Amino acid sequence: MTAAFTAGVKANGQGDVMAAFSSRGPGGFGIKPDITAPGVQILAGHTPTPDTITTGPPGEYFQAIAGTSMSSPHIAGSAILEKALHPTWTPGQIKSAMMTTAKTSVVKEDGVTPTDPFDDGSGRVDLTQADNPGLTFDETAVNMAALGNDQVHVIDLNLPSINATVMPGTVTTVRTAVNVTNRTQSYKVTTTAPADSSITVSPREFSVRPGRSVALRITITSSAPTGQYFGEIQLKPESKSLPKLHLPVGFVPQQAEINLSSSCAAATIRTDATTDCTITTTNNSAADAVVSTATRVSERLKVVSATGATKTGSRSVQAPTVTLGGAHPGVPSIADGLSPFGFNALADFGVPFDTIGDEQLFNYDTPSFVYNGRSYSSIGIDSNGYAVVGGGTSTDNECCSVILPASSRPNNIVAPLWTDLDGTGTPGVTVATLNDGPNKWIVAEWDVNIWGGQNRQHMQIWILAGTTQNVSITYGVQPTDPGQPFAIGVENSEGAGQAYSGLPAGDLVVTSTAPTPGGSQTYTVKVKGDDKGAGVVTSTMDSPSVSGSTIVRSNITITK
Repeated sequence: MTAAFTAGVKANGQGDVMAAFSSRGPGGFGIKPDITAPGVQILAGHTPTPDTITTGPPGEYFQAIAGTSMSSPHIAGSAILEKALHPTWTPGQIKSAMMTTAKTSVVKEDGVTPTDPFDDGSGRVDLTQADNPGLTFDETAVNMAALGNDQVHVIDLNLPSINATVMPGTVTTVRTAVNVTNRTQSYKVTTTAPADSSITVSPREFSVRPGRSVALRITITSSAPTGQYFGEIQLKPESKSLPKLHLPVGFVPQQAEINLSSSCAAATIRTDATTDCTITTTNNSAADAVVSTATRVSERLKVVSATGATKTGSRSVQAPTVTLGGAHPGVPSIADGLSPFGFNALADFGVPFDTIGDEQLFNYDTPSFVYNGRSYSSIGIDSNGYAVVGGGTSTDNECCSVILPASSRPNNIVAPLWTDLDGTGTPGVTVATLNDGPNKWIVAEWDVNIWGGQNRQHMQIWILAGTTQNVSITYGVQPTDPGQPFAIGVENSEGAGQAYSGLPAGDLVVTSTAPTPGGSQTYTVKVKGDDKGAGVVTSTMDSPSVSGSTIVRSNITITK
């Protein structure tokens, strides 16, 4: 047999294009990724004795490789070069130098659309600039540990980026930069922000002496619809020998679990006429919360009186500072009963299974349903025989420390048989929606084995979609003692619930107590039209439990 190959033709490719396979943010509390680097068709070292033919040709010491495994060494090598130039710098300073000087001209995989920070973080590393950034941002390990899980103050970590996942109106944070040159440096600050949003920095101009620091007070404000938005802070040096620095800013305009609302009885009034505006703060979080709420009206409106609050001026009202109790879900229980349709194998309806291995959790989007008085639209199915209502993460994956109920994760679960199960070599798991006339049923099914054996476990959870809770468990193969720790039962998001005693002989039905609503504060402001035009009633709520100030507005038109 003979073969012929057409000779290759040299062609220039386009640089700084994000690979289609590159992982994208968000991820965790900060903007992720932090930075990007070349990772496509990189000539790299290679073992001459690969394990399989698919990992590369044998007998070769080099090959062209693509992936994070190539981008990551570029960043690691860049950091080593930075460390060689600046032996006293911390890892945070090195990271800062690379991020703030990275190139921002990268495009998405279409070769045209500019990337956003969830594509490439601060941009593509640029070692022609990173060696002498002028300023660096750094953070201590102590603060990282203390604030990393603090949802209110995590935004204050001194990272060279800002990520406000909850931005209820306005939020302020501080970034501290250190002058790492041997002379005084001066900078001007500029920002970019999307429509209906602003990013301001104080001071807007500053000078900082060698080795000294400057605190930059950064305020993000937005009235844009809820969504993911990005902006940027630029630090332009007076010295032409230093690069311009940039910090990406991400934010989502949305209220926290402590909500503020405002509504006025009339959206249009005449001059000298009045309308009542009702302002309500509600605590939907689990913990008690201290709140302080105030209302101001714009020109063309005046405050006549207030009920439940104090009039503090012709255009202002202050409500008393109060503590609002937390909201709590209902507590579920489990007992013998009948599932609405018994066990119906989803394979009989043509529903495909998802292959699941050992210690895995898959999340599925579903129609909206109620569990313990709260509404959800997703469910996580763990290979170990339980479902996490609302979806789960790797932290919710637990095989062997089987304690139910418990405050430790996983929480908010329904467990047909929680034990050390394994989907290897089995059909796996699946979730489907079945119709029963006017009703929709969400059905989660496991067809897996006890780990290390062939003891088949075939079981389902049935959940009624809609606003009424109806949850049950049914078995295709009735569970027997697995010979290892196990639990069958239910639990709410706070770790309260009930375990079934022993092994069931039939179906199980899940019920729940009513949820406990959180505390609320309501006051009314009577406003009067003072002049023809547009007026605004603005209410602001502050709480130690919320990052930033929550702001809501009610518009009123005043006519003659």
